[in-house]
Amino acid sequence: MEAALVNPRIAHLRFIQSTIHSYDAHGIVAKIAALLVTAGIFYAFLVLGTSKPGILSLAALGAGIILFVLWMIDAHYYQYKLAYSKLYDAARSKPETDFDMNVDAYKGAHAKEMWRAPVSWLYISLIGAVAFLSMMV
Repeated sequence: MEAALVNPRIAHLRFIQSTIHSYDAHGIVAKIAALLVTAGIFYAFLVLGTSKPGILSLAALGAGIILFVLWMIDAHYYQYKLAYSKLYDAARSKPETDFDMNVDAYKGAHAKEMWRAPVSWLYISLIGAVAFLSMMV
């Protein structure tokens, strides 16, 4: 009964906004996963010390690759979040509702999203910390 009373335009804007929030949540999960990978490698270095340098170097290399992949995934989610935000602005400014969810016209360059300031600092510092740790062995 309540769904019939909702304006279709408002329902469409709510759907776009829920999509924006879901991409934002995915980006937060990628950042948390990167922090956990870094904490795990630090823990491995603390537990094993310098007793097994080959394993630790290989683990650090694997962690660096995982961190880079998580960085790319985070940039991908941010790219879609921005595209849906632009779609939301376009749908909000239109007087009629077309229920279009295609964001291809609003997507930017993937590499540009990777190098946005606060997030790139996080991933570069995490990768740098793992690289520094691998040189300590």
